[in-house]
Amino acid sequence: MSLHFNRPAKGGRNLRIKLLLLLSLSLILASSLILAAPVQGQTASASIEDHIKALGSMDTKARKEAVQSLGKINDPRATEALIGALKDRDSSIRIEAMRALGNLREIKAVDPLAQALKDMDSRVRTEAVRALGKIKSTSALEPLTRALKDENKDVRAEAAKSLGNLNDTGAIEPLIQALKDENSNVREWAVLSLVKIGKPSVDAMAQALGSNESLVQWQSAAALGIIEDGRAVDPLVKALKDDDSEVRYWSCVALGRIGNSGCIDPLVQALKDKDSRVRREAAVDLARVDHSSAMDALTQGLAAEESSLRKDAVWALGRINDSNAVGLLMQALQDDDEGVRKEASSSLAEIGEPAAEPLVLAMKDDDSRVREGAARALGLINYSRAQDPLIQAMKDNSSGVRKEAAAALARIDQNGTIEILIESLEDDSADIRRDAALALGEIGDDRARAPLLKVLSQDADADVRLSAAGALKKLRQK
Repeated sequence: MSLHFNRPAKGGRNLRIKLLLLLSLSLILASSLILAAPVQGQTASASIEDHIKALGSMDTKARKEAVQSLGKINDPRATEALIGALKDRDSSIRIEAMRALGNLREIKAVDPLAQALKDMDSRVRTEAVRALGKIKSTSALEPLTRALKDENKDVRAEAAKSLGNLNDTGAIEPLIQALKDENSNVREWAVLSLVKIGKPSVDAMAQALGSNESLVQWQSAAALGIIEDGRAVDPLVKALKDDDSEVRYWSCVALGRIGNSGCIDPLVQALKDKDSRVRREAAVDLARVDHSSAMDALTQGLAAEESSLRKDAVWALGRINDSNAVGLLMQALQDDDEGVRKEASSSLAEIGEPAAEPLVLAMKDDDSRVREGAARALGLINYSRAQDPLIQAMKDNSSGVRKEAAAALARIDQNGTIEILIESLEDDSADIRRDAALALGEIGDDRARAPLLKVLSQDADADVRLSAAGALKKLRQK
């Protein structure tokens, strides 16, 4: 059987010739490119050798550039060269080599870096510690622990930080010892590293709460609060009885963060602590754990015999985000102690808008102490609808009410305020005239200029004249 080919048409033959020519040209071009292209391994090899050779240069800049280049090459020869550079005569080269080895996370570099902790230059030792922390090998535990006792605080701080990177329980005890360090930066990194290690460090830190070192105690409490492990509750409760208020304070913080049912009663008891800072922290933490228990305990605190306890209860009521506290705080405006009343005003202002209308109504209270506190709180809230009652309060029989009303009007600063304050420049009370002058200065309205000049030249009270002068100065600046 014979094969028969049809003769191609003339146009088809020309197309076939063109395609064959193009194919031949592409093959020739490809061959030339292949022949011209360097072998990747040969180029990398030559590059590494060049950089290694440059490490022997007398030029410091050339050696540093070589180290930087080798630090970007993941090759055993580059690693060996960088390890050799740890002994360079120039400390900047040694530091650069350490950075490179740390970034490469080369485990083979651990021992040479550990040897570098004997370097005379503290900057070199610091960088060696940092590199060991980046490598994250458990074999770095011993040298990093040793570095915690370095004479240089920066080396010790970096060691405390790096130990947290190892995720090795063997670092826990050295880090707890580092909580005694004289340098705060070292102590802070020790705390953060213990937190980073997390739950495995809880038992050791709980035990540290019972030490005789208050510095170790309160920092352990702080760390336990961040970890939030229920196993720490009992040791923290025991620490609430420590003689050091700082230990008790951070124990409250930690219990508030852990927040289980075992924290409630201890925090209630801490509301009676002899230290105000501890009491206030306990109240806020208790509200976070059990709001109802906090409200009950603070309500009882308002009836405490000691004014300091009442004051702290009032402070806490303004910060537990509960509009039901408004009524209790309004009652506190009648407290016999001025400090408690002022704290009640501040707490009502802290609550803000939900307290505004009750405060406006309180401006008509028969008790001048309530009116005074309400005026103060309204000014702090900057409640615009309080302007009219505050203007009326400028005519109050109580100079204390008029004084607070003037200060509040200065904060609210709306139409009608200027005229009332200008009238108050002629009040019988020097305190009111002084506060009116100060308020006018804060508002900065030019209508007050002439009345203030009159006060400056004619008022019999030196303090009032001084306040008028200050107000005029502020008007000129505006």
